[in-house]
Amino acid sequence: MNVNYLCSSNRKAKGYGFKIIVRNTILSEIVLNSLKIMKKFLEDLNWDNNLISFSEGYLSKVLCGDGSFELTSKKRRKIQSRLTIADGNLEYLEHYKIILEKFGFHPHIYPKFQFIRTLCSLEQAKNLLRISAFENNPNQKKIFFFIKNNEVISS
Repeated sequence: MNVNYLCSSNRKAKGYGFKIIVRNTILSEIVLNSLKIMKKFLEDLNWDNNLISFSEGYLSKVLCGDGSFELTSKKRRKIQSRLTIADGNLEYLEHYKIILEKFGFHPHIYPKFQFIRTLCSLEQAKNLLRISAFENNPNQKKIFFFIKNNEVISS
């Protein structure tokens, strides 16, 4: 295993990073199989309080990495939002669909374009903020805008 230290730059992002290269086949297989077990665990079991906290963190990190929050308004006063997750692996999209359904979304997979998309209600958007989805990401500003705009209209 090789760990390289990356120093921070003069950009907005602050902090330090590490680049980890796993050259040991056995170790990499252990990590990949652990991820498979964790995904199956999240799909199959009913979530208790501990597993809800874990799954919220998991969804949050998936959205930070592969997700986007889109705003649309087709000649409507009210803005609509969509949640999209892109991934080249169809098995992962199926997994994300199951997880999103457990969070109350109604996702649809578009295999030709390699993404999954679902509408996002005001309450679901608030829940995304609560679980820190899109933290320190431009999509977070879109969620704030969506919530603010829809609360003004519904008032």
